[in-house]
Formats: sequence, structure tokens, C-alpha cells
Amino acid sequence: MWKFCLSASIILSLLYDPVSGFVSCSPNPCENNARCIKNSLGNANCDCPPEYVGEYCQYKNPCNTGGLTCQNGGTCNVILSPTRGPTFQCSCPIGYTESFCEVPVSNNPCNDNPCANGATCTLSSLTSYTCTCPLGYKGRHCTEVDYCAGNPCHNGNCISLANSYRCNCHEGFNGPDCKIDVNECSRNPCKRGRCINTYGSYK
Repeated sequence: MWKFCLSASIILSLLYDPVSGFVSCSPNPCENNARCIKNSLGNANCDCPPEYVGEYCQYKNPCNTGGLTCQNGGTCNVILSPTRGPTFQCSCPIGYTESFCEVPVSNNPCNDNPCANGATCTLSSLTSYTCTCPLGYKGRHCTEVDYCAGNPCHNGNCISLANSYRCNCHEGFNGPDCKIDVNECSRNPCKRGRCINTYGSYK
């Protein structure tokens, strides 16, 4: 009688189809408490916990080690290699460079602080930017006073002017700040009935 002893790598190779995924989840080929999940086509793959990556979740996730990774809002991307363990690469936001996105790009327009009054400068490319204005300011560089910032038009739309504001009142209201309720009943809109004025309308 012949006895065969199959290694773990041979067993995994019998269970895995490189085109479609795992052929079977029994026995479970996934490591580190990962789940083996079958799709509607009958193929299966390992659903790795965040701490692990790889076909069998056999590698620690280099983006989730708690060590030094991508800085300044960079995105950490896992790179899997068939011949060595996983590594990571940072996708840097506009304005930062180097392996960990730790170095600001020199000569970008936000370095000159073009946004006034405490506004935030955000690069849209290495040559262009936008300013996010604080409450009370507007304009490309947040240098214009926004007279509508305090919502002075109670029942209307506010338009900020050079030195003041103007309210476009909703129907049923008037006055400089749209606070006055129009009495629609003064126009006798009810042909055969008694008109009752309501806030902003009538019945």
C-alpha cells in the first residue's frame, strides 16, 4: 500500500485556479482567520481582515502595521509580488512628493499664501489653487466681505453687494429683510368665501 504526504503548498495549488479563484473552500485554504467566500459562479476567494493581504491572507498588510506610512493625506497602496512579500507605495496628493509624501513640492502657488483672511488654500494642480473662505468672506482670494453670511433675509434669498446686501423675498413676504408677512386677503382672492390670512399665504 502506498502512502502519500502532500505539503501545504501542493494542497493549496490543487485548490486554487489562478483564473477563476479557489475551486473549493473545503478545507478552508485561507489563513489568519480569513473567510473563504464563494460567488454566484461557484468560484471562491479569501476575504482578508484589514491586517492581512495575499491570495490566502498569509501576509501582514504593510499599510496597516501602525508604523510610518503615507503622510499629508497620501493613500497607501499594497503591491503584491509573486516572488516576495507585499510592499506598499504611496499615492501622494497634489503638492507633496517622495516615498511617504512627506516633502512639499517647491514653488507651488499655495506657498505664497494667496488666500486672505484665514482662508484655506487647496491645490487643484501644481499651477492652480482654490481658496476656501471662512464665514463672512467670499471671492477668489476671500478678500470680499460677504454681507449675506449672517443670513439676514429671513424669508428670501440674499444677494451680497459691494457694501451691503439685498433680499429677494419669497412669495408671501416683503420688507428689507423679508420679515413682513403679506396679507393676501387684502386683495379679496376668495370669490365666494371668507379669506383667512396665514403666515406666508392664505386660505
